[in-house]
Amino acid sequence: MLEKEKRTCLFEVTFPDNTKGIVYLINGVIQKAMYESLNGENAVRAIVAKGKARFWFKPLTERMIESLVTTYQS
Repeated sequence: MLEKEKRTCLFEVTFPDNTKGIVYLINGVIQKAMYESLNGENAVRAIVAKGKARFWFKPLTERMIESLVTTYQS
């Protein structure tokens, strides 16, 4: 759905054990993903496999995404 709508956003997920994952999409295509020590496709797979979670979609510009990735990795 996000790819079809070509959305640029942050998908943030928090699991019951308080671990968090983030996925950045530009024009509906996953650009970056992080979950615990995982990145990219492995992070997305782990997020999906983890199951029950709370999640948010936040609209972003590409510039905001680059800034957040730098902050999250620090």
